[in-house]
Amino acid sequence: LYPSNDAVEAAERDIHLTNFTQPCIFTVEYALAKFWMSLGVKPSLLIGHSIGEYVAAVIAGTFSLEHATRLLSTRAGMMRDLPGGSMLAIRKAATELILPAGIDLAAVNSPHLCTVSGPSDLISSYQKELESSGVQSRILSTSHAFHSSMMEPMLAQFSEDAAMIPARSPEIP
Repeated sequence: LYPSNDAVEAAERDIHLTNFTQPCIFTVEYALAKFWMSLGVKPSLLIGHSIGEYVAAVIAGTFSLEHATRLLSTRAGMMRDLPGGSMLAIRKAATELILPAGIDLAAVNSPHLCTVSGPSDLISSYQKELESSGVQSRILSTSHAFHSSMMEPMLAQFSEDAAMIPARSPEIP
């Protein structure tokens, strides 16, 4: 996150590798949550998206920090080994989109903003199609097509690994 001057180039390259990015995101989110809690802010419920779900689970007491980071590391490594892909943020309601085959709806961020995910060539073509019809969109800086069917090859093994992690009932909903 804060490389020395002689390591900036390598750090800028490596931060986009999902096996580094995901633990960094978790670390910052966890630290931020613990910071707010140290100031006396007590959450009455927790919610997260993607890596944020792991943070919420640890803060809620469902997983230990050690188990969550181990599972997250496993997940990031499995994702790293999958073929790359892209994600596209689109300023339009998900219900108004007609998604081409091979592109999946990855997230609905608001009534007029969503993210799609898929193979880079399909995402690039779809972006051009959207822009030609006046719809604003932006390619996200990701290494893979997260939250898409491109993640399916890892699901069986990941499910087995996740089943080995002890989980408790959450102390915070």
